[in-house]
Amino acid sequence: MKRITPEVLTSPRFCLKLVVVGVLLRLVHLLENRSLWLDEAYLALNVLESSFQQLLHHQHIIREQARAPLLFSLAVKGATCLFGSAETVLRLVPFLCGAAAVYLFYRLARRVADGYAATLALTLFVFCDRLIYYAAELKPYAGDVFVTVGLLLLYGRVRAAPMERGRYITLAVAGLATIWFSYPGIIVLAAVGLITFWQTPRQTRPFCFLIGCLWLLNVGMVYKFAVRPMLSSSYITGSIAVYFPPAPVWTAAGWRWWAQAASGIFADPLGQSVPLMSAILLTAGAVALWRRDRSWCAVLGLPVLMTIAAAGMGKYPFHGRHLLFLTPVLLLFIACGAGMITRASGRVSMPVAILLAGLLIVQPMAEAVRSAFYGREHEDNRAVMQLVTEGYRPGDGIYLNTAAQYMFAYYLDRSGREADFLQPLPVGTAQGFQGLLIGKIAIDNPEFSYEILVYDRDGRMTGKSFVGRADLGVIRDWTQVAGPHENRVPQNWLILSHVKDDVKTAVLQGLRGKVEYGPQVSGAGAQARFFRWTDY
Repeated sequence: MKRITPEVLTSPRFCLKLVVVGVLLRLVHLLENRSLWLDEAYLALNVLESSFQQLLHHQHIIREQARAPLLFSLAVKGATCLFGSAETVLRLVPFLCGAAAVYLFYRLARRVADGYAATLALTLFVFCDRLIYYAAELKPYAGDVFVTVGLLLLYGRVRAAPMERGRYITLAVAGLATIWFSYPGIIVLAAVGLITFWQTPRQTRPFCFLIGCLWLLNVGMVYKFAVRPMLSSSYITGSIAVYFPPAPVWTAAGWRWWAQAASGIFADPLGQSVPLMSAILLTAGAVALWRRDRSWCAVLGLPVLMTIAAAGMGKYPFHGRHLLFLTPVLLLFIACGAGMITRASGRVSMPVAILLAGLLIVQPMAEAVRSAFYGREHEDNRAVMQLVTEGYRPGDGIYLNTAAQYMFAYYLDRSGREADFLQPLPVGTAQGFQGLLIGKIAIDNPEFSYEILVYDRDGRMTGKSFVGRADLGVIRDWTQVAGPHENRVPQNWLILSHVKDDVKTAVLQGLRGKVEYGPQVSGAGAQARFFRWTDY
């Protein structure tokens, strides 16, 4: 048996084995085939029910949620056209981005750091729970990470041969794709562009300036057609308001917010359980890299500073998954800090290296292994909708909470029984359309409303239409509103998803004594119940 030595652990062969492990962990998560949850189902509907032309013109079916970047949506649409609308197909683009990012980060780490730090950074990247999770999630966050690593590698290529115009052209094309594929990738692109322009030879600067102008033009187009419509939505801006500092940093409230936000980064998205140690290593790594290679330190650190500035101005949320694109940068700094402390330890450098690696790696590795064996399902919407679609009879009533409406529409489309649920809508402006009347329970601001999910003749969802609303004082009283009694039918289905247990209890208590229950399914984060009104 070959002896394990520091040289073996830092060799390219060992690192490539780590890359394979990282890809396999992400593949296992993809093949777990979790049910789509709220955000995923929303994005799935906008992609599946829209044509390529509608996506290109930003004509989204459902507008109250955040919009995915255009190229990301088109890539997912292309995958569904080729392979169908299954959950794994919808998540194929994020998976490919996540898997490719593992290999690209291996190459980046070996460019930026020495042997021990490069291997440690790669190990942290491979086992980072949030990176694994979002590599099989129908959201653009894995694409953001891919873009970050790819742009930094392209910067390294330009830096290595500053007179080769072909490398600038490659960076220019990649930058254009980035602008339309990843919103936070624009921050990384700005940092790479500024550092590249600063370092480029004088005779090449006019060419770089033209590239920058082209990038800015496309950023303006993205802002006009995608970002500004999102910012005009009070629902979207309200949902992310807590991710911005409530006061300037020089005030006590501002200082407390930034301290909590900075500390929270190490848990999510980095997956580190000892924030203070990670913060010390990150700071040490930034200092060490600045002393050794100021260019790399600048291009890695500038996106972090720009993100902080954007959050301070209320332009970019500073929280969790929104910061996933910074994970490669932060892990590199932490690993470089561990390398610096190890080198400074002299004769005890080996025990120090092992201790630091253990403190940084053990917890993420344990979480990755646990999740690979036990899965990550948190809203079993597939099983819930299977009960409903199999037991539904034309004319049954449908009641669901607001957050359940997107997964309901997605799984209804895949049930094969969509025609049994839909009824022709009245003539006039709705002529030729079909619809399904649902009783919708709003949780955050307690209210009840009837709404029609509208479909065209081909069975494509085209939107939603409110047909009535009445305010509720509290959730438990929702059955007392006139609306449910005016339109109720003997047999009904109650579907709850993406709600807390206490809310489920409150809704069920509101029905107590008024209904008798039939079959039910209660899974992780979701449930469905058949019921009849007792006084019908």
